[in-house]
Amino acid sequence: MELYHPLPDFLKSSLAVECTRLVIHKNHRNQSGVLIELYYLAYTFLESHGYYYVFATATFPTPGNLYLKLGMKKHETHAFKYNDLDLNEVSIIYLDLKDPKASQRMFWAYHQKRQQNKSTSYSFDNLTRSKLQQTV
Repeated sequence: MELYHPLPDFLKSSLAVECTRLVIHKNHRNQSGVLIELYYLAYTFLESHGYYYVFATATFPTPGNLYLKLGMKKHETHAFKYNDLDLNEVSIIYLDLKDPKASQRMFWAYHQKRQQNKSTSYSFDNLTRSKLQQTV
């Protein structure tokens, strides 16, 4: 992202990681459970490894508002395009991994979705989680 737009100082001066792309198969895009599972896995992994922030870009209102509901914040910088040919502008969004309100919002969304989808096949089990953590 830094090649296209300056990062806010607090992201440059702390342990932060950029999530550049999240692609969900078109048949699952309206099922927020997939996103919430991935989001939860990333959150728990990064928080347990001492990161302070995770940041990305998003278009608004969709999917940006969904990320805001999950506890991310929209930075006040101007929206921008990575390329002149891009159709939509993006805004910087970030999650403060040390903010209790953000984590509460994320965990609430995760547990709500888990209760709704107890029988879904896309849930990560502990074995999958531990295998992913070993490879990173």
